[in-house]
Amino acid sequence: MKLTIDTQGLCGLNKHRGIGRFGTALLEEMLKQLPATDTVTALFNDNLDATTLSIETQSIFLPKGSQYRIESSHYRYRLGEKIVAQSVDETNADVFFVINLFEGFADGCVCTLSHSCINVVILYDLIPLVMRDVYLNDPRMEAWYFERLALLKKADVILSISEHSKSDAVRLLEINPKKIITIGCDVEGTFAEKNITQERKEAVLKQYGIDNRFIMYTGGIDKRKNIEGIIEAYALLPKITKETCQLLIVCSVNEEQKREISAYVQKLAVAKECVIMSGYVSDDVLMELYNLCDLFVFASLYEGFGMPILEAMRCGAPVIGSNNSSIKEIIEISEALFDPRDAQEMCDKMEKGLYDEAFRAQLRENSLVQSQKYRIETCAAKSILACKEAVSSAKKVPGCKNITAATKEKLAYISPLPGEKTGIADYSAELLFEMLKHYDVTVITDQAHYEKKRVPEGLIVQGSEWFLKNHSLFARSVYHFGNSHFHAYMFGLLEKCPGIVVSHDFYMSGAIGWLDHYGGIPGAYPASLYYSHGYKALLRQKENPKECGWEYPCNKEILDMSVGVITHSAYQKDLGETFYGTGYSRDWEVVPHLRVLKEGVAKRAARTKLGIEMDAFVICSFGFMGVHKLNEKALEGFLQSSLAENPRCKLVFVGAKSDDAYSANIVQRIKQSTARERITITGFVDNEAYEDYLEAMDIAVQLRTKSRGETSGTVLDVMAHKKATILNAHGTMNDYGEDVCVKLEDEFRVQELSEAFEKLFEDKEFRDAKAMQGYTYVQKYHDPAITGNAYREAIERIYEKNRYVRHNMLIHDAIDLSKAFNAGNDDLNECAVALAKNFRPHLQMQMFLDISELVKQDVKTGIQRVVRSLVSELIKNQSNRYRVEPVYYENGTYVYARNFTSRLLEAASTYEDDCEIEYGKGDVFVGLDLSLQESVFAAERLRKMRSAGVKISFVVYDILPVLHPEWWPKGAFELFSGWLAHIVQISDTLLCISKSTQKDVEQYISTRGIHDNVPDVTYFHLGADVANSISSSGITKEQSALLKTLNFDNTFLMVGTIEPRKGYEETLDAFDLLWSKGGENKLLIVGKQGWMVEPVIQRIRSHQELNKKLFWFHDASDELLEIFYEKCNGLLLASYAEGFGLPIIEAAKYNMPMLIRDIDVFREVAQESAIYFTSRNASELAEAIEKWSIGYQMGKVLYPSGIHALSWSQSAQWLEHIVLG
Repeated sequence: MKLTIDTQGLCGLNKHRGIGRFGTALLEEMLKQLPATDTVTALFNDNLDATTLSIETQSIFLPKGSQYRIESSHYRYRLGEKIVAQSVDETNADVFFVINLFEGFADGCVCTLSHSCINVVILYDLIPLVMRDVYLNDPRMEAWYFERLALLKKADVILSISEHSKSDAVRLLEINPKKIITIGCDVEGTFAEKNITQERKEAVLKQYGIDNRFIMYTGGIDKRKNIEGIIEAYALLPKITKETCQLLIVCSVNEEQKREISAYVQKLAVAKECVIMSGYVSDDVLMELYNLCDLFVFASLYEGFGMPILEAMRCGAPVIGSNNSSIKEIIEISEALFDPRDAQEMCDKMEKGLYDEAFRAQLRENSLVQSQKYRIETCAAKSILACKEAVSSAKKVPGCKNITAATKEKLAYISPLPGEKTGIADYSAELLFEMLKHYDVTVITDQAHYEKKRVPEGLIVQGSEWFLKNHSLFARSVYHFGNSHFHAYMFGLLEKCPGIVVSHDFYMSGAIGWLDHYGGIPGAYPASLYYSHGYKALLRQKENPKECGWEYPCNKEILDMSVGVITHSAYQKDLGETFYGTGYSRDWEVVPHLRVLKEGVAKRAARTKLGIEMDAFVICSFGFMGVHKLNEKALEGFLQSSLAENPRCKLVFVGAKSDDAYSANIVQRIKQSTARERITITGFVDNEAYEDYLEAMDIAVQLRTKSRGETSGTVLDVMAHKKATILNAHGTMNDYGEDVCVKLEDEFRVQELSEAFEKLFEDKEFRDAKAMQGYTYVQKYHDPAITGNAYREAIERIYEKNRYVRHNMLIHDAIDLSKAFNAGNDDLNECAVALAKNFRPHLQMQMFLDISELVKQDVKTGIQRVVRSLVSELIKNQSNRYRVEPVYYENGTYVYARNFTSRLLEAASTYEDDCEIEYGKGDVFVGLDLSLQESVFAAERLRKMRSAGVKISFVVYDILPVLHPEWWPKGAFELFSGWLAHIVQISDTLLCISKSTQKDVEQYISTRGIHDNVPDVTYFHLGADVANSISSSGITKEQSALLKTLNFDNTFLMVGTIEPRKGYEETLDAFDLLWSKGGENKLLIVGKQGWMVEPVIQRIRSHQELNKKLFWFHDASDELLEIFYEKCNGLLLASYAEGFGLPIIEAAKYNMPMLIRDIDVFREVAQESAIYFTSRNASELAEAIEKWSIGYQMGKVLYPSGIHALSWSQSAQWLEHIVLG
């Protein structure tokens, strides 16, 4: 069973009420009970708060502001209904399970039914219908509610939470009782009998001002709940009873409601301390109050179920209630019931429930018995059974009507025709004869002239401008795409007039490159590179433009814009999966290449025309000469065979030479050979000459490398002419079996080709057998009639099931609705956005890298150096399995950081705006930058992403502001603590940059008692590769002048922002001590000014040794830092705490010895390859520096050969392995 769930009932106004809580519990239990063979899709309205369901959700995007109560938003609401219904249709569900159909009047929910499957709806109550004067006095609410009732009546199965709600539906709505199943209801497991200590009991009672025994009510505060009736009954109790027993009303009340209740209490002359209004209480406290109360009273005038009754019963409270609706169904025993409109009767029951011990015992026993009848496990089991029985007994309504007709549909056939120098034109000339048998065809081409004699007589041919104006006339459109400029006009047409793409060539880089350079669309190639393959392809283009075109197909935009895709081989489908992810080409259709059998054409006549002797043995290799055709191997195979010495044997390259060194070398090789008189390059030939060579030859050799997914029509032509062919198992040619050709290995040796030539020349029987088998193969699979039927079936399947068709229908609905509601521009824009978001192309898995802080401002901190380097390397390491997308948070959502990333990589522009990200199941989000505020602001968006199946990870550089708030400015502790608590709550994984930080984070989680949804906490190490990372560059004039005067002898390097924890003040004190004794050691500081260090900065700037023995480069580029690593004697790190210690790794890359403080994280990174100090004051540090300097002069310091310094590429791979698995 395929089950699709509408989760809006868990996210709207009722999400925190009984309906939302029961719905959540029911679905969670159903998910536990459903067998693994069943599939569940949960639809989530992206305008609402995320659900707490453990299942991943599929987002649907509805127009914002879709509220029925606002008349001006009815257009948005009605379109929302259409979007929801279509979203259900696209899941191909058997059952659409609606948690609450009665949502959406004022909360952004848009609940409706499906047109394509069984609708199962939960019914809670019909209270507004029963009490119309109370709940339906607003005409808008009344109209909306009756629409809901109409939908309820159309539901296939109704799951009622009580027998009473079922009887109401039968009685008031005349619904067939057979389609209503009572599943019951339940409350959360937190409600149970509990042994509360005396200390806790006193604390709870004191908190709410309870001095004695107490009667309790909880629930809503609307009139139906009859709180005034309870107070009135309480007021009738004897004075002594009221003095010893208070009334506790537990519900959320505003000030006005509180005043009204207080006034009513006063009116009844009840002492104000006798009636307590608690306001909202947590579930834990509510459970305690249920356990402590002496009597629970529920006097509602009408209920669909009455969850507080069951909660109280679960906690063992004696319960009395109204003798109406579902209340009497839950309580059951008549002795515990009363007329809620009779205050005296209620009063009598209260008094009996307080003082009659036998009655109290009966009530407690009843609570125990009745509460066991209602279990969520039973509710879920009944719900599943109802769904399965409905599926087995009902016939599913098709989701999309089969678009067929008795008459021929009009089909637009977009392709070049004969007259253009492309094989696709010749292919279309033959296919059109078959297509006309099935469709009313109009060809769309922009070529000025075509060979009319080669196409069907009377064929209608129009240009692209005409098609743009008249495309709505056509029920079907088919684009024949190839990788050449002959197809340039199709790109713009496809975007505006979608249709099926027949992919003759998988690679489109040549055609798109032509559009970029000659077709009037500058930037088309890099834009397509980015769209299809991401930033890695743009980097490749920067490095090697020529090879980039061979490596990247650049065709995803065409495929995504298509209504569907037809290929000629399974190999192209494999390429689709390889480049764009698993499942991308699942629905592509494979239609065999059409070929007309050629029998009876005179070989003698063809040879006479071509001037070839009848006794010659002719080998032909067809096609434009180029590296990918392996012409040089064909030539060498011939020259190294015995045929090269046989005067009867000829080799003919039928096709034009390329204008490059490749063809020039082949020509030179031919001239140098002894067979040069028998080896010919024809140059371009027309179709007639091409046919002559096919007939005149004896065998063909068709070789390939660097396949771009093209299907060789020539191989089929050879077979169709009943000639044997040699090919290698590359690309689509590997699809041919060895029985129909002589097939070499993909990467064959020249000797093997020579042997194949000799075998076919010497063994005529073998040659004829291969020719006949190839001919039979074409006859069986590629006959025009067979291919024509296959095309028709494929086209109809695509149009029947394709999302594009449904989407277009939805657009037409939107247009019709806009006219009916006279929609304004704001409505139209909002609805257009929603439509676009719901119709998204198949997205590769994406790795979102949050670089919000870096985009906002690059302040060149250590963290931002890390971010820049990891972004670069993650992009370089990107595989076809996923694509890396840097993003940033803005205006309530995450957007693609396209402009910034292009600048960062110094790559070509993506030619796309920084628009809102599109995400889905399988994507990963990595909070790479330290964006404290943005990450907290983005909490709800991240929850929605996680609910939709996005794996959320955050990099944790350290948590020192929490552990040592004294080192940070005022407010930093609160800000950082909020961020840390947020990422712990919302993440799947926390990626610490060291084991030490991992230990700190794990201890933080443990000490705060966090046990639910705890993220995995792991670590990876940072890299260090300043020279090869994306780094800042440039040296200012002032820095250059200072460098010329700087003698690096005896120079210690300190790298890091100047801030309290870095130990700069202690270090300056130590060097001052050394300098006061005449020491020659120098201190070179690289780091910007941080916080709370104004005295230190002032001390540096006014120091008498500044630019003599003390140097400070506060804005050094990475280029300048690299010089310092190369020339300084040693690295000095005096930090009291760190998250990692990146300068250690960087220094190790330059084999720089180190003197560093002995802290855990430095030990983790440097291990035993550094000298450590444990100074408690400046004097001890000065001593350590002096001792290290003496050792350095004597060659006795430790060099960092034992430090395993990762490159940034290795660090990125480590991070990638964690987040992607």
